[in-house]
Amino acid sequence: MTTVTNEVDVQRDVRQRQRRALGAAVLVYLSVAVALMWNVLVLSPAHAATCTCSDVSQFAWFIEWPLAAIRHGHNPFFSTAMFAPSGINVLANTSATGLGFLFLPVTALFGPLAALNVGLVVAPVASATAMMFVAQRWTTSRISAGLAGLMYGFSPLVLFHDALGHLNVTFLAVPPLVLWCLDDLFVRRRHSVRRVGIVLGLLLTWQFFIGSEVLLLIVMLSAVGLLVVGVGAVTVDRSSTLAAIRRGGVGLGFAGIVSAVLLVGPVSYSVFGPRHYSGAVWPGRVLSNDSLRSFVTAHGGPGLWFAPSTRHFLPSNYLSPALVLVIVAGVVWCRRDRRVIVAATLLALSLALTLGQRYWFAPWHWLVKVPVLNNVVNDRFSVFIFLFAALIVIRVADKVRATLSARIALVTLVCASALVGSPYIIDAVHVAPYPASAVWIPAWYRDVGAKLAPGHVVLGFPFFNTSANLLAVQALTEMRYSVVGGTTPQWLIRRQGPAQAGYRDLWNAASMSAQPILASRATSRQMSDVAFALNYWHVTDVVLPRSLGPNTSPVARAPNELRSWLSSILGPAHCVDHAWVWTLVPKQQHK
Repeated sequence: MTTVTNEVDVQRDVRQRQRRALGAAVLVYLSVAVALMWNVLVLSPAHAATCTCSDVSQFAWFIEWPLAAIRHGHNPFFSTAMFAPSGINVLANTSATGLGFLFLPVTALFGPLAALNVGLVVAPVASATAMMFVAQRWTTSRISAGLAGLMYGFSPLVLFHDALGHLNVTFLAVPPLVLWCLDDLFVRRRHSVRRVGIVLGLLLTWQFFIGSEVLLLIVMLSAVGLLVVGVGAVTVDRSSTLAAIRRGGVGLGFAGIVSAVLLVGPVSYSVFGPRHYSGAVWPGRVLSNDSLRSFVTAHGGPGLWFAPSTRHFLPSNYLSPALVLVIVAGVVWCRRDRRVIVAATLLALSLALTLGQRYWFAPWHWLVKVPVLNNVVNDRFSVFIFLFAALIVIRVADKVRATLSARIALVTLVCASALVGSPYIIDAVHVAPYPASAVWIPAWYRDVGAKLAPGHVVLGFPFFNTSANLLAVQALTEMRYSVVGGTTPQWLIRRQGPAQAGYRDLWNAASMSAQPILASRATSRQMSDVAFALNYWHVTDVVLPRSLGPNTSPVARAPNELRSWLSSILGPAHCVDHAWVWTLVPKQQHK
């Protein structure tokens, strides 16, 4: 009895130490995340962003939409506030709807940009914390587990997409937790099969509402990984493996039932609902182009187009030579450690899946031909590269401590950590803090747009492809009106239906790069096409600020030139709040 009591006390003490370590690590992770977003937070958390253009503005819009839908009684999964009157299917886009609802209190109190910025700070922290939670089951060292969380939560992939405001790719807390569930179902078997299966189903459901692309990657790698690892395990220990498969299969069944029940409606709406995408979302673009060289070459990574002076980021799947050496040597040294072998197998699969379609031997050379997968940016399998690389490293570190004397082990681990981590630390230091700029809200939107009655549809200039995007402005003014255009894949000219010709004319007129010289008067064809498009969109207000804002792209047309061209179509403009405004009738409400 005393022995059992002592074991319970020891386990309770271990859990308490793990919780304290997790709490301390959260503070470290939070400090790093705040350092990255420092410029934005200092400038104005509620009115600034890393860039008030394209993707960042789009995510601010997506953060605001759940609140606007609740406020006005609209469908949270569909909106005509963007791309009026046809609208957009929110679930078919990278809306991170689950996070939009999670941050509703922040949005309601401080606005969508504040909620977005909070999300961009919280996302890597949550990812790193989830990774550390799982890593504590793989190592006896809390420091090693904390470093694993840092490696995963602030990987090159996360650093780059965090700067772009891509919450769907930076909030990566679910993958490690899915691994924890699978580990418990097939290996540890410490919790109820039904309970773990239900938790797994809920995690997969939540991931769908954060980012369906990452969900697809999780399901793909889990299925292939279980198959490959299962086949290998059967050859080693057939009876135990079959027993694990039977138990784990029951848990997967519970997970499948939970996720199917909860997701059948949302998935169907995303795939078959109004304004869903058919075929390639970005036709003509190659989304799979990572090379073998990107694994070990620090150069050639992505950069921020809106901040050319910022150093380029590391490639998403970059493994430093030191990390490769540690992994290879560690796998050989720890070849009897089944966890290391499983992690190495899954790491190899992840590396292969990130390769571009240029290589005939790369899986994506063939998988890209599969419907749905042709819309996946496969280098995002890098999420799993750093997950499994971190797990291998901490297992190797455990063996170093168990094999060498305490002093020699400490020196070895410190030196190895410095070599492995230095490229990633240097990268983070060079790109931090991210750039920041305040949202430019033209006076008309602040004074008039924010007070419009329901039913107004605004065609705003500078047009969205040449401006500090007006979606952020619309989000900050509580979406009192709908807008023509937007920045989801719906913005392609080919998707504009009967209004395609007028849409192209407006696009060209607004952009000096698309049409360097603009005549003072529109042609008769342009007049007809634009008039048709305006009527098709039910536009009530055309708004052209009299000066370009501080965040407007330099390719945007000078307002005075554009005014002359628009006046030849719409007649004389009225000057209201430092903007030329054309009021069109009749007004029509869109729901």
